[in-house]
Amino acid sequence: LPAATPWVLSGNEAKLDLASGVTRVVAGEGADSLTLLDFSTRSPRVLHLTNLPNTVLGPPSNIALSPDGQMLVFTATDEAGKMQLWVRSLNSTTAQPLAGTEDAQLPFWSPDSRTLAFFADGKLKKMDMGGGPALTVCDVVDGFGGSWNTNDVIVFGTRGAIFRVPAAGGSATPATAVDRAAGETGHSFPWFLPDGRHFFFTEQFQAGGPQPLFDVRMSTNILASYD
Repeated sequence: LPAATPWVLSGNEAKLDLASGVTRVVAGEGADSLTLLDFSTRSPRVLHLTNLPNTVLGPPSNIALSPDGQMLVFTATDEAGKMQLWVRSLNSTTAQPLAGTEDAQLPFWSPDSRTLAFFADGKLKKMDMGGGPALTVCDVVDGFGGSWNTNDVIVFGTRGAIFRVPAAGGSATPATAVDRAAGETGHSFPWFLPDGRHFFFTEQFQAGGPQPLFDVRMSTNILASYD
Protein backbone atom coordinates (compact mmCIF):
# COMPACT_ATOMS: atom_id res chain seq x y z
CA LEU A 1 0.00 0.00 0.00
CA PRO A 2 1.14 3.63 -0.46
CA ALA A 3 3.30 5.00 2.33
CA ALA A 4 0.64 7.61 3.15
CA THR A 5 -1.87 4.86 3.89
CA PRO A 6 -0.74 2.78 6.89
CA TRP A 7 -3.07 -0.15 6.26
CA VAL A 8 -2.51 -3.89 6.09
CA LEU A 9 -4.95 -6.18 4.24
CA SER A 10 -5.81 -9.78 5.06
CA GLY A 11 -8.54 -11.70 3.27
CA ASN A 12 -10.42 -14.98 3.29
CA GLU A 13 -11.41 -16.21 -0.15
CA ALA A 14 -14.12 -18.80 0.36
CA LYS A 15 -15.19 -19.31 -3.24
CA LEU A 16 -12.02 -20.05 -5.20
CA ASP A 17 -11.96 -23.64 -6.51
CA LEU A 18 -8.29 -24.59 -6.37
CA ALA A 19 -8.77 -28.33 -6.83
CA SER A 20 -9.99 -28.12 -10.43
CA GLY A 21 -7.68 -25.32 -11.50
CA VAL A 22 -10.69 -23.36 -12.71
CA THR A 23 -11.67 -20.03 -11.22
CA ARG A 24 -15.36 -20.17 -10.44
CA VAL A 25 -17.82 -19.54 -7.65
CA VAL A 26 -18.04 -22.65 -5.47
CA ALA A 27 -21.63 -23.42 -4.50
CA GLY A 28 -22.48 -23.69 -0.82
CA GLU A 29 -19.38 -21.98 0.51
CA GLY A 30 -19.54 -19.18 3.06
CA ALA A 31 -19.17 -15.49 2.38
CA ASP A 32 -15.75 -13.99 1.89
CA SER A 33 -14.34 -11.59 4.43
CA LEU A 34 -11.65 -8.96 4.59
CA THR A 35 -9.74 -7.59 7.57
CA LEU A 36 -7.94 -4.24 7.54
CA LEU A 37 -5.49 -3.06 10.18
CA ASP A 38 -5.09 0.72 10.53
CA PHE A 39 -1.67 1.61 11.97
CA SER A 40 -2.17 5.39 11.88
CA THR A 41 -2.95 5.37 15.62
CA ARG A 42 -0.95 4.08 18.59
CA SER A 43 -3.42 1.23 19.07
CA PRO A 44 -4.11 -0.29 15.62
CA ARG A 45 -7.75 -0.10 14.55
CA VAL A 46 -9.18 -3.37 13.25
CA LEU A 47 -11.87 -3.21 10.60
CA HIS A 48 -13.46 -6.54 9.70
CA LEU A 49 -15.62 -6.56 6.57
CA THR A 50 -17.85 -9.61 6.20
CA ASN A 51 -20.25 -10.91 3.58
CA LEU A 52 -18.40 -9.60 0.56
CA PRO A 53 -20.67 -10.47 -2.39
CA ASN A 54 -19.44 -13.47 -4.33
CA THR A 55 -15.83 -12.43 -4.85
CA VAL A 56 -14.24 -14.57 -7.54
CA LEU A 57 -10.57 -13.66 -7.27
CA GLY A 58 -9.37 -12.92 -3.78
CA PRO A 59 -6.75 -10.67 -2.25
CA PRO A 60 -4.42 -9.12 -2.84
CA SER A 61 -4.54 -8.63 -6.59
CA ASN A 62 -8.28 -8.04 -7.04
CA ILE A 63 -8.80 -5.85 -3.98
CA ALA A 64 -7.55 -2.26 -3.94
CA LEU A 65 -7.71 0.25 -1.10
CA SER A 66 -7.69 3.90 -2.18
CA PRO A 67 -4.55 5.87 -1.21
CA ASP A 68 -6.61 8.12 1.08
CA GLY A 69 -7.78 5.03 2.96
CA GLN A 70 -11.48 5.77 2.39
CA MET A 71 -12.66 3.43 -0.39
CA LEU A 72 -12.29 -0.26 -1.10
CA VAL A 73 -12.84 -1.75 -4.55
CA PHE A 74 -12.91 -5.43 -5.38
CA THR A 75 -13.89 -7.86 -8.13
CA ALA A 76 -17.16 -9.68 -7.47
CA THR A 77 -20.09 -11.34 -9.19
CA ASP A 78 -23.77 -10.64 -8.70
CA GLU A 79 -26.59 -13.16 -8.35
CA ALA A 80 -26.72 -13.59 -12.13
CA GLY A 81 -23.02 -14.44 -12.30
CA LYS A 82 -21.97 -11.14 -13.90
CA MET A 83 -18.47 -10.16 -12.81
CA GLN A 84 -17.63 -6.49 -12.28
CA LEU A 85 -16.04 -4.13 -9.80
CA TRP A 86 -17.78 -3.23 -6.56
CA VAL A 87 -16.90 -0.26 -4.37
CA ARG A 88 -17.45 0.21 -0.67
CA SER A 89 -16.71 3.11 1.63
CA LEU A 90 -14.96 2.02 4.81
CA ASN A 91 -17.63 4.01 6.65
CA SER A 92 -20.42 1.99 5.04
CA THR A 93 -21.72 -1.53 5.57
CA THR A 94 -22.70 -2.16 1.95
CA ALA A 95 -20.92 -2.29 -1.41
CA GLN A 96 -22.22 -0.97 -4.71
CA PRO A 97 -21.47 -2.29 -8.22
CA LEU A 98 -19.66 0.03 -10.61
CA ALA A 99 -21.50 0.23 -13.93
CA GLY A 100 -19.22 -0.05 -16.94
CA THR A 101 -16.70 -2.37 -15.25
CA GLU A 102 -18.01 -5.69 -16.51
CA ASP A 103 -15.35 -8.45 -16.49
CA ALA A 104 -12.87 -6.06 -14.84
CA GLN A 105 -9.93 -7.39 -12.86
CA LEU A 106 -6.81 -6.17 -11.03
CA PRO A 107 -7.98 -2.65 -10.10
CA PHE A 108 -5.63 0.05 -8.84
CA TRP A 109 -6.05 3.73 -7.92
CA SER A 110 -4.63 7.05 -9.01
CA PRO A 111 -2.55 8.76 -6.28
CA ASP A 112 -5.34 11.27 -5.54
CA SER A 113 -7.96 8.49 -5.12
CA ARG A 114 -10.19 10.13 -7.73
CA THR A 115 -9.70 7.67 -10.57
CA LEU A 116 -9.77 3.90 -10.72
CA ALA A 117 -7.82 1.88 -13.30
CA PHE A 118 -8.46 -1.75 -14.23
CA PHE A 119 -8.07 -4.37 -16.96
CA ALA A 120 -11.04 -5.48 -19.06
CA ASP A 121 -11.80 -6.48 -22.66
CA GLY A 122 -8.12 -6.61 -23.63
CA LYS A 123 -7.54 -3.03 -22.53
CA LEU A 124 -6.28 -0.97 -19.62
CA LYS A 125 -9.15 1.33 -18.65
CA LYS A 126 -9.78 4.12 -16.17
CA MET A 127 -12.90 5.55 -14.58
CA ASP A 128 -13.47 8.86 -12.80
CA MET A 129 -15.06 7.98 -9.47
CA GLY A 130 -16.94 11.27 -9.60
CA GLY A 131 -18.92 10.00 -12.59
CA GLY A 132 -18.52 9.21 -16.26
CA PRO A 133 -17.85 6.16 -18.44
CA ALA A 134 -14.79 3.94 -18.44
CA LEU A 135 -12.13 5.28 -20.83
CA THR A 136 -9.45 3.27 -22.61
CA VAL A 137 -5.85 4.09 -21.71
CA CYS A 138 -4.21 1.54 -24.02
CA ASP A 139 -4.52 -1.98 -25.40
CA VAL A 140 -3.27 -4.83 -23.20
CA VAL A 141 -3.44 -8.49 -24.21
CA ASP A 142 -2.98 -9.82 -20.65
CA GLY A 143 -2.60 -7.34 -17.82
CA PHE A 144 -0.88 -8.45 -14.62
CA GLY A 145 -1.14 -5.61 -12.11
CA GLY A 146 -0.55 -1.90 -12.38
CA SER A 147 0.60 1.16 -10.46
CA TRP A 148 0.04 4.90 -11.01
CA ASN A 149 2.50 7.61 -9.91
CA THR A 150 2.12 11.31 -9.13
CA ASN A 151 3.51 12.26 -12.56
CA ASP A 152 0.53 10.49 -14.16
CA VAL A 153 2.58 7.59 -15.47
CA ILE A 154 1.11 4.10 -15.23
CA VAL A 155 3.24 0.96 -15.24
CA PHE A 156 1.62 -2.43 -15.74
CA GLY A 157 2.64 -6.06 -16.01
CA THR A 158 2.04 -8.43 -18.92
CA ARG A 159 3.04 -11.97 -19.85
CA GLY A 160 6.31 -10.36 -20.90
CA ALA A 161 7.85 -7.09 -19.74
CA ILE A 162 6.56 -4.25 -17.59
CA PHE A 163 5.16 -1.45 -19.75
CA ARG A 164 4.56 2.22 -19.07
CA VAL A 165 1.95 4.54 -20.53
CA PRO A 166 0.69 8.09 -19.84
CA ALA A 167 -2.42 7.96 -17.65
CA ALA A 168 -4.07 10.27 -20.19
CA GLY A 169 -3.73 7.49 -22.77
CA GLY A 170 -1.36 6.66 -25.59
CA SER A 171 1.05 4.00 -26.74
CA ALA A 172 2.61 1.75 -24.12
CA THR A 173 6.39 1.31 -24.17
CA PRO A 174 8.57 -1.26 -22.35
CA ALA A 175 9.90 -0.28 -18.92
CA THR A 176 11.77 -3.55 -18.30
CA ALA A 177 13.35 -6.25 -20.44
CA VAL A 178 12.78 -9.94 -19.77
CA ASP A 179 16.07 -11.86 -19.58
CA ARG A 180 15.14 -15.11 -21.33
CA ALA A 181 18.72 -16.36 -21.16
CA ALA A 182 18.55 -16.21 -17.35
CA GLY A 183 15.34 -18.23 -17.34
CA GLU A 184 12.95 -15.32 -16.87
CA THR A 185 9.51 -15.77 -18.41
CA GLY A 186 7.85 -12.48 -17.49
CA HIS A 187 7.52 -9.45 -15.22
CA SER A 188 4.32 -8.57 -13.40
CA PHE A 189 2.64 -6.67 -10.57
CA PRO A 190 4.72 -3.46 -10.50
CA TRP A 191 4.39 -1.12 -7.52
CA PHE A 192 5.74 2.44 -7.48
CA LEU A 193 7.92 3.51 -4.59
CA PRO A 194 7.10 6.87 -2.92
CA ASP A 195 9.62 8.69 -5.15
CA GLY A 196 7.38 7.90 -8.14
CA ARG A 197 10.43 7.02 -10.24
CA HIS A 198 11.36 3.49 -9.15
CA PHE A 199 9.09 0.50 -8.75
CA PHE A 200 9.11 -3.03 -7.44
CA PHE A 201 7.97 -5.87 -9.69
CA THR A 202 7.77 -9.66 -9.64
CA GLU A 203 9.95 -11.78 -11.90
CA GLN A 204 8.70 -15.17 -13.07
CA PHE A 205 11.12 -17.96 -13.93
CA GLN A 206 10.89 -21.26 -15.77
CA ALA A 207 9.89 -24.21 -13.60
CA GLY A 208 12.76 -26.52 -12.76
CA GLY A 209 15.45 -23.87 -13.17
CA PRO A 210 18.04 -22.78 -10.57
CA GLN A 211 16.00 -19.71 -9.60
CA PRO A 212 12.77 -19.72 -7.58
CA LEU A 213 9.60 -19.56 -9.65
CA PHE A 214 8.93 -16.04 -8.36
CA ASP A 215 11.31 -13.31 -7.23
CA VAL A 216 10.67 -9.69 -6.28
CA ARG A 217 13.09 -7.12 -7.67
CA MET A 218 13.35 -3.35 -7.69
CA SER A 219 13.51 -1.69 -11.07
CA THR A 220 16.76 0.09 -11.85
CA ASN A 221 14.91 2.18 -14.41
CA ILE A 222 14.18 5.81 -13.64
CA LEU A 223 10.96 6.75 -15.37
CA ALA A 224 10.91 10.09 -17.11
CA SER A 225 7.86 12.15 -16.23
CA TYR A 226 5.37 12.98 -18.93
CA ASP A 227 4.64 16.69 -19.42
